[in-house]
Amino acid sequence: MQSYESTPAGHYFKIVPIVQVLEAIQHLGNAFALSAVAEQNRSLPFDIGQIESDYNYKQDLKHKAMEIEKMKVEELSPLAKTLKYTGMGKVSNEELNQKIAEGQDTFQIGFIQKYKDAEAEAVINCTKSKTGKYYADNYDIIVKEEGKADLKRNYQFSNRIEVPSKVEGQKPEKINPTITFKEAFNQMQARGVFKTFVYVDIKEPKNNRKYEAWDYINFNQTDKNGNYKSEKFYDLEVEPKIKSLSLVENMDYENFQQLCESLKRGNIQSAKYIALDGTQEQIYLVANAKFKTINAFDKDMNPINLHEKRQLELDALEQHKLEQKQGQKQGQKVDNEQETTQQKIGKSLKV
Repeated sequence: MQSYESTPAGHYFKIVPIVQVLEAIQHLGNAFALSAVAEQNRSLPFDIGQIESDYNYKQDLKHKAMEIEKMKVEELSPLAKTLKYTGMGKVSNEELNQKIAEGQDTFQIGFIQKYKDAEAEAVINCTKSKTGKYYADNYDIIVKEEGKADLKRNYQFSNRIEVPSKVEGQKPEKINPTITFKEAFNQMQARGVFKTFVYVDIKEPKNNRKYEAWDYINFNQTDKNGNYKSEKFYDLEVEPKIKSLSLVENMDYENFQQLCESLKRGNIQSAKYIALDGTQEQIYLVANAKFKTINAFDKDMNPINLHEKRQLELDALEQHKLEQKQGQKQGQKVDNEQETTQQKIGKSLKV
């Protein structure tokens, strides 16, 4: 059985309702004390003072444990916030606390996420600052996919960077260009991520300026550390591209915005195509900044061209209208011929 003293602070109250027990013991002690008047030689089978002392001692332990836990949370806070922001907030707190308790200058902690056709693992490298608090320095992502070689790349955690406002009197804008875990996975799947980056002027921070770009991994080039390089593209605007497609999502502003934001994070995003006859078809979309377009796929992930698909529908509709028109003309011709025949028959009868 777990000892009272070794129980985590958050679970002390779950072990026993000690206050009620103590009150019951005190009432029992009073009863024994009253009966002891008649029996002078009878003594209590327990020491109430000792029980109270033990209870107070354990309460002190509880408060101390809570203080220690509070210190750990404060120590963990910058690290926990970073991991949560980058989509790795489900890292084991128990393991983090253990790593922090060891007090090493650096430590690693793992995180694994399974997706439909692949598994992504992060090895997070944490460092202890001069103030004693831990922060996330960088992480390696390893993507494992059946039938393919594992892919690995290192990503840096960035601090928020100040960019002076162009409007006089306004506070500087703070931008964090860190690539999140899911964004990193998307990049390792050869998809781009749309981010706000900062050109940093080390000598003159007031010259810092932000810019937006689609960030891709170049699997053909590596840096001196063997890390795949990234490359940026600038000319794809998602919103007008999506508006040009016949999608259910375009009918609702909120759904439209969510679709666009998901594509900018590099996700494969499901959508519904509306045909001219009103029927809906499940499709998937991927932003392709390299070719300034939105790639579309059917439910089986086969590539489709939505503009050509729409044109074929329009052509079929025009053909149908033409056939209807020709049918109407043919019908009118038959009616006219029948009317002429009837007129001739009428004239012959008169003669």
